[in-house]
Amino acid sequence: MIKRERNGKRPEKPGFVPEEAAATGLGKILDFDLQFLIWQGVHKALKWVSRDPAERRRQQAAASLDETRERLQTLARALSGLPLLLRPTTALPGTDGRHLLLPSQAAWFEEESDNRRVLLFLTVILAEAARLGFHGGGDRQPPTDPAAWADGVLLGYPGLHAELALHRDAEAARRARDPEATPALAFRFLARPDALLAPGDATAATPEAIDGSEAEAPIQESVSRTTVDKEDQEANTLMHNFEKVETLDEYKGLARDFDGEDQLDDQLEAMQELKLTEVIRVDETVHSVYRAELLMTDGIGDMAGEATGGIPYDEWDPAKRAYRKGWCRVFPGKLDARDPEWAAERLPELAETIRHLRKTLEKVISATEQLRRQPDGPEVDLDAAIENRVRLNLNEPPLSNLYLDRRRRRRDLAVLVLVDLSLSTDAHVEGKRVLDVSKDSLLVLSEVFAHYGDQVEVAGFFSHTRNQVHYQTLKRFDEPWAPLKAAIGALEPMGYTRIGPALRHATRQLLKTKAKHRVLLVLSDGKPSDFDRYEGRYGVGDIRQAIREAESQGVHMHALAIDSQARDYLPQMLGSQRFAILKHPGDLPEALGAFFIRLMRR
Repeated sequence: MIKRERNGKRPEKPGFVPEEAAATGLGKILDFDLQFLIWQGVHKALKWVSRDPAERRRQQAAASLDETRERLQTLARALSGLPLLLRPTTALPGTDGRHLLLPSQAAWFEEESDNRRVLLFLTVILAEAARLGFHGGGDRQPPTDPAAWADGVLLGYPGLHAELALHRDAEAARRARDPEATPALAFRFLARPDALLAPGDATAATPEAIDGSEAEAPIQESVSRTTVDKEDQEANTLMHNFEKVETLDEYKGLARDFDGEDQLDDQLEAMQELKLTEVIRVDETVHSVYRAELLMTDGIGDMAGEATGGIPYDEWDPAKRAYRKGWCRVFPGKLDARDPEWAAERLPELAETIRHLRKTLEKVISATEQLRRQPDGPEVDLDAAIENRVRLNLNEPPLSNLYLDRRRRRRDLAVLVLVDLSLSTDAHVEGKRVLDVSKDSLLVLSEVFAHYGDQVEVAGFFSHTRNQVHYQTLKRFDEPWAPLKAAIGALEPMGYTRIGPALRHATRQLLKTKAKHRVLLVLSDGKPSDFDRYEGRYGVGDIRQAIREAESQGVHMHALAIDSQARDYLPQMLGSQRFAILKHPGDLPEALGAFFIRLMRR
């Protein structure tokens, strides 16, 4: 968000004095903020009352994309064979080969079933367009007559013929009432950028967590990056402080000071109406976040230059189906920061979860398994006894192991818990910060499993380009649990989410153990991102390959997440059985403990 301050931009009448204007008329009675609120309320009321009755009926029958997004996204992926992301838009529907943009509210008709049908048809049409590469930068030239081509796509599915006939009748009636209305199945082919090389230096400090409010924004299209010269920004000073007007506007090349205050709640409505077409990447700490998915007109390139130090790891390029040798640098380290008071503050609230998991774990630990055909034991193994009698009747040598015995299970297990520490965990779900929920989960884990001697390592990761992937160990396999609590309390979100190198390093740590069963548990939403190129299919492809590498070496992968966006990424990387997305953030501590108990039952 940028606060722009204009000075002397509006033509003024001779002799105009702002102080005198504020002291006359209505300004004597009402201050500006109250006047604005009254004007805003009256404007909304008049806008609602003056709407056409038919428009009101269409709005009442609108089909919300939120209600069907997951089903439509699954359908689009099945039809196209691509990991498409379905996102809402306030503009015309379209695809860039990676996203399907559909209206957040479908309100073409006065019947909700008709509106839902249009969302289905648009999904089928745009999925086929993505599959064929019909978008800017795609492999094929888009059709010259998109409407006729779309009609042919729908006719290619016999199961849609009856629905298509209903749509044509409803559309004909609508166009008869309003011949200038946009066709319900109108759509666009959006441009998709190629990646740029060497986007610039990335030596600035790793971004840190926000300390203010945040809000979700609709998807922003045709967004480009703008660079701001530091000297121009610092040289731009106010000429008339007495006339300071706060406005929200698109960037038009003028250098302004970046806003350092958290005013997101006050300006949210204006932000939602603003078209954000240019963004500026800065290193300054922000005080509020307007979170939006961007469709960039320029790609994010690879970071130029090679780093020294750290441990080099290959990275998989899914487009070339080849490794980029030594492409990333992982810097392992031990987290030195401590907050000893945090655990004492959190334990009372988590006490019930800890008690429940301890009780369940005691049953698992005390459980025994039956061993058959033992040389001695308290009971006779009937199957072995019968087989022994048959062998004697056939003049064969008798069996010597004829008894049953019960012993406690031996656990030969090593688990590494890898926690996402990137800024994506600074987001809130149901009023709870994602990282705070992860910290609670680790605290529960330390309280429940501290006395059982299992091999568990806990580590966190974040990144700032391929040359700086930080891997911080909180607890090693051979270390006690007690010091972990203070380390958990000191965790704060920072940096980006280059998961592949962190997974490869965690796999290497697990392979150093002699355990028969090795498990890597990841706490993350799974969405890849970094300062340089790592988003979209490139990042997903690398993470999927890192998981294949781990599985081929006997390391089993599982992920737990509470972020709703995880549904868009985890299935592509882990398959359907290796992750769990919890409906409520408060469920994560118990889900993590239950996962460990299931492992110990093996």
